[in-house]
Amino acid sequence: VKGNLHIDYILSKTSSITLEVFDMNAKKVVDNNQLYRISGQGSLSVETDILASGLYILKVEFENKTAFIKFLKA
Repeated sequence: VKGNLHIDYILSKTSSITLEVFDMNAKKVVDNNQLYRISGQGSLSVETDILASGLYILKVEFENKTAFIKFLKA
């Protein structure tokens, strides 16, 4: 990833979305708290400029689901 990390989503109902980024030592390095979004298709961005180069894990929680996505900051 160079610049911002973009996440596209589709929500079946108005929901809160929580985004957190962890380094490989399980230290939370980005916390976007809860973002409220209306139902339908949308997009979010996570600013990665503050992150050093390396491997990270993005945790996304929405509609009682949790997803973990690995990404490499160049």
